[in-house]
Amino acid sequence: MLCDYLTVMGFLAKQGEAYSLTPDSATFLNRHSPAYLGTVTGFFSHMERQFQASAGLTAAVRKGGTVLSDQGIMSPEDPIWVEFARSMAPMMAMPAALLAKKIVGDRPDKWKVLDIAAGHGLFGISIARQDPNAHIVALDWAPVLQVARENAAKANLSDRFSTIEGNALEVDLGSGYDVVVIANFLQLLDAKSIDSLMRKVHAALKPGGGAVTLGFIPNDDRVTPPGDANFGMVALAFTAGGAFASSCPKVIKEGREAAAKMNASDPKVKAAVAKLDEAQKLHDGGKHADSLKLANEAVADLGVKK
Repeated sequence: MLCDYLTVMGFLAKQGEAYSLTPDSATFLNRHSPAYLGTVTGFFSHMERQFQASAGLTAAVRKGGTVLSDQGIMSPEDPIWVEFARSMAPMMAMPAALLAKKIVGDRPDKWKVLDIAAGHGLFGISIARQDPNAHIVALDWAPVLQVARENAAKANLSDRFSTIEGNALEVDLGSGYDVVVIANFLQLLDAKSIDSLMRKVHAALKPGGGAVTLGFIPNDDRVTPPGDANFGMVALAFTAGGAFASSCPKVIKEGREAAAKMNASDPKVKAAVAKLDEAQKLHDGGKHADSLKLANEAVADLGVKK
């Protein structure tokens, strides 16, 4: 009965009493397919087990950040990223190829690409596949880079693939890059760390070079589009406050704009502005959960309706 249902839904094909995967289903469900997604579900199951074993979402909400450890999954050489690199590669193959197509263009000379937080390495590898003049430098923790090197070898690109081991915020990035790729990384950082990293990226680029980012970026309303907006809860659960990093400035700005239209001598307005000033200091200091809480209080005191 279940197989018949899956046939009706288009996941299986039926011939007589035999069932088989449809071509589309086989692309993602056949273990021998390069786009097999079974590893992806395994990774998320691993994340869920790890999180539930550490008190769960309720504790993270109360704390304003992860309860896994002081830095959550951003701690040095956290083994979760090796699991991520091995499991998520099939899911990232198509986005990596599409991004590479936009980046490569028509470049007649040799050029150099830095892939920050490279993980599986597919974003850089896809560029090298599409342009034989591209040399890729992948940056990540040492254990993770082993996975990236394996993928580069499978693609016969080892001679154009080198690595930098360590924390992107701390290590020397090198210089002379034509392009720096930062995929699915910035949303895990707080604003101060993002600013620091992008200054390093700018210094590492050659004149005329540029940086390309890919990630979960919600709209200003913080609830659309759903997939990007929902990532905030992931960051809350697994990082040390990165979920609030992009929200603080928006709420503070909202409060200041409202206060600017009110009587500045009103004690209520003065108190709210003082809270906004303090919220900004907390944000600048990396205390994003506290910053967002205080900024929301100020906005409520000013009577701004959400």
